[in-house]
Amino acid sequence: MKKILFSTCLILFVVSVLYPSNNLAQDYTQWHLPEGAKTRLGKGKINEIQLSPDGTQLAVATSIGVWLHNAHSGEELDLLNPMTDISSISFSPDGQTLATGGRDRTIYLWNVATGKQIKTLRCPGILFSLAFSPDGTVLVSVQNDGGPAVEPAAQAPSPFPVDQGNFISLWNVATGRMFATPFVNGGVYSLAFSPDSAMTASGGNKTIHLWETATGEHIKTLPGHTGGVNSLAFSPNGLTLASGSSDKTIRLWEVTTGEDMKTLTGHTDEIYSLAFSPNGLTLASGSWDKTIHLWDATTGAPLRNLEGHTERIERLLFSPDGATLISQSSDKTIRLWNTATGKPIKILTGYMEDLQSLALSPDGTVLAAGEKFSFDKEYAIYLWDTTTGKHIKTLTGYEAAASSLAFSPDGTILANGSYTMNLWNVATGKHIKTFTKHTEVVHNHNSRNRVQGLAFSPDGTIFASGGYQKMDLWNVASGERLKNFNGLGRVNSLAFSPDGTTFASGGHGKIDLWNVASGEHIRMLKEHKGWIQSLAFSPDGTKLVSGNRKYIGHPYVGVITGSLWNVVTGEHLQILTTTHETSKDNSYNVSFASDEPVLASTDSESGIVLLWDFNAVPSVLEEIPEDVNGDGVLNIQDLVWVAENLGQMGPNTADVNGDGIVDIRDLVKVASAIVASAAAPSIHLQPPATLTAAEVQQWLAQAQQFNLTDAISQRGIRFLEQLLDTLTPIETALLPNYPNPFNPETWIPYQLAEPAEVTVTIYAVDGTVVRTLELGHQSIGIYHDRHRAVYWNGKNELGEPASSGVYFYTLTAKEFKATRKMIIQK
Repeated sequence: MKKILFSTCLILFVVSVLYPSNNLAQDYTQWHLPEGAKTRLGKGKINEIQLSPDGTQLAVATSIGVWLHNAHSGEELDLLNPMTDISSISFSPDGQTLATGGRDRTIYLWNVATGKQIKTLRCPGILFSLAFSPDGTVLVSVQNDGGPAVEPAAQAPSPFPVDQGNFISLWNVATGRMFATPFVNGGVYSLAFSPDSAMTASGGNKTIHLWETATGEHIKTLPGHTGGVNSLAFSPNGLTLASGSSDKTIRLWEVTTGEDMKTLTGHTDEIYSLAFSPNGLTLASGSWDKTIHLWDATTGAPLRNLEGHTERIERLLFSPDGATLISQSSDKTIRLWNTATGKPIKILTGYMEDLQSLALSPDGTVLAAGEKFSFDKEYAIYLWDTTTGKHIKTLTGYEAAASSLAFSPDGTILANGSYTMNLWNVATGKHIKTFTKHTEVVHNHNSRNRVQGLAFSPDGTIFASGGYQKMDLWNVASGERLKNFNGLGRVNSLAFSPDGTTFASGGHGKIDLWNVASGEHIRMLKEHKGWIQSLAFSPDGTKLVSGNRKYIGHPYVGVITGSLWNVVTGEHLQILTTTHETSKDNSYNVSFASDEPVLASTDSESGIVLLWDFNAVPSVLEEIPEDVNGDGVLNIQDLVWVAENLGQMGPNTADVNGDGIVDIRDLVKVASAIVASAAAPSIHLQPPATLTAAEVQQWLAQAQQFNLTDAISQRGIRFLEQLLDTLTPIETALLPNYPNPFNPETWIPYQLAEPAEVTVTIYAVDGTVVRTLELGHQSIGIYHDRHRAVYWNGKNELGEPASSGVYFYTLTAKEFKATRKMIIQK
C-alpha cells in the first residue's frame, strides 16, 4: 500500500558495501525469531524507508518489523517491532528517537541507540504515516477510520462527496498525549513540514492546503493540479513548495504568496515522490513511469533522468552532502545513485513479496521460493544462499504463480509448476524449457488445473508432476510423457527414493508409494493428519519424512507437523512437531540434513522464509473414521473433502462406509457423525467461505435419490438442511471492501438472498464511471471469501491504473442497489 508521503529534512546515506559479510548475514537471519525457528531468509516487504538526520543509519519499515542498517557499511544493526507489519516510520530531528506504526493502530517510540521501546501511543485509526516536526516536539500521524457505508437511498448521481475518512492527529512527544486533530476533511494524500516547523502543507484531491502547525489554523489553499497531490516537499529555505500529482506534473509554489511559479512536465505517469537536495538547487522526482528525474530547482529545467528500476518509484531521499540519491521502488530494491553523473552506485535487495512455494537444493546450499498468486503481475522465483542468507538470483518471465518447485539431483536445474511447467538453469537464471501438457486445459486458470507437486528422479532423467486427480512421469530431455495416473484425488507433493525405484505421492490424509518402472501401487501410508505438502526420503532410502498442516480450531490456521515412516514396512515411526502457526496460504518444505529431518516454511503475509527444528514425539494417532481430512476434528471441512472425492473408487479416506466408492452415502454419514460430536451445536455456524448453498442443495438432492431412511442417515440429512439454511442469506447485502484503503487491488464481498444477474460499478468522486464488472448470473449464497468476492485490480476500463483518491462501488442485483466508499492510497 502506498502511504502518505512526508518531506522533512532531505537526507540520505552512502553505502560502501552492498552486502554484509557472511558472519553478519548469519547474525541477522537469527534475530527475534519465533519460538522453534532457527533461521530467517528474506527481510519482508518494504513499506517505507527513512534515513537518520546525521546520515549514519537507514531504517526500513517492512512487513516483519523495522530493519536498522549502518549507512556506511550496509550492516544490519537491529530489528525493531519484530514480526509486526510496520507501514510508517520517522526519525526525530536529533536522530535519537524512531517512531514506528502500522495497521495495529499503535505508534511505538524507540531509543535508536539501545533499541529499547520508550512509549506506546494508541492511535484512533489505521495508521498510514508519521512525521516529527523539525523541532522534535510534535509527532504527526495520519490515520483512517474506514469510513461508513453509503446507504442505498443516498447513492447516485454525481458528484459524490469528497470526504475521505482520513484524519491527522498531533502528539506531544514528551508526554505521549494527543493534543489536536486539526485537519479532518478533504482527503489527505501527502504532508510536509516547513523547515522552521511553523507551517504544514497537506495535499489532497487536486488542491494543497497550508496550515499553521501550532494552532491548526488554515492559511491558504493552492489550487491548480487536475489530479491527486501525492507528494509535497519544502525547499531547505522554506520559500518554495514542490508538489507532485497523479496528473503527471510537478508544480513549484511561492509559499508566502501562494503563486504557482512553474509547472514541470516530462514524466509519463503519476508522480509519488519528491526531494530537494540539501543546498536547494536540485529537485528529484520519482514516478510510476519507473524513472527518476532531476530538475534545476530554480529554473525548472530538466538536468538528467535516472533509469534502472523495473517498477514504480515510491520514495526518494538525498544524502546530507547531496552527492547521493536513494530510491525505493515497488520492484523490491533500494538503489543508490551518483547525482552528478546519474550512474547507479549500489542495489540493496532481500526485500520481497508474498511467497507460496519452496524447494531446497540437494546439497542444501540454495533455497528457492516462488511468489504466491496475485492478479496482473509478472511472477518471480527467488534463490537464496542458505549458508549466508544472501539473495542470489531472481527468475522471472512466466505467466502464473509457482505452486510447486523442485531441484534436479545435481542442483543445476530448477523446475517450477503452475498451469505449465518450466525448467531453469540455476547458475545463469536462464529459461530452458516449458511443458504444457499436464492438464487438458492448460490455460484455464482454475486452481484444479495447477501443478501442485514436482520431483526429479535421482539420475535427473525423469520428473514427476502431480495435480488435481492426476499424476504424470516425464522424460526431462524430450518432454515426452512416460506414464499417467488418474483418479488419485489432489496430489500435493512428490518424492523419488535415492535409488530411483520408488516414488511417493502425498495428498490429503494419505501417502502412496509407487514402483517407478511398472507404475504399480506398492502401499498406502494412512496414519496421516491433514494436507501433505512436502515429502523427502532419507539418504539411505529407508525412511520417508512428510510435512503437513494440522488445523487448530480454525479451518485455515494450524501448526506444521510432520511424520517419519519406515519405507519398507510402512510403519509410522514418529510425529514431528513445531510451534509454528501457519495460515492457509503458507507453504513449507521438509528435507533431510544428513540423517535428521528439517523444515523450511514461508510466511505468506510477510514474504520471508523461516527454517525450523523438528521435535520428535511418539506416534500415537487417534483414528476417527469420519475425520476424513485427518485434522483430528469432525467438522464441515470433512464434508467438503468427501464432496471433492465423490465418484472416486478404490482406497480413499473419504470412503467412510468402506464399499469401495465415494458417494453421497459417505457424505451423509460424515454429516451424521458431526451432529453426534461435541462440536455439533456450533460448528455448522462457521462453514468454509468457499462452500455454497448450491453445493449443499445438490448434496440433498443426491441423498433423496438414495431414499436413505435409517436413523443415522436422517440425522445427517437434517444437518445438511440446517447447513443450507446457514448458507442462505436472509437479505441481499453489499459489504465493505477489503483491504481498504488499498493499492492496487481489493475485494468486494456481498451476499444474495435470491439468484440474480449481478453488476458492480465503480465511480470516481465526480460520478464518472471508472469500471463496470459484469458478474453474470449468481446463485443464492455468501460471496465473502477472496475466491468468491468481486475482485478489482485498481484499473479503469482501458487498463490504466486509477489514481489515489476516493471511489464508490455500487452493487446491482435485480431490484437491489447499494453503494459503499473505498480509498486507493498509494
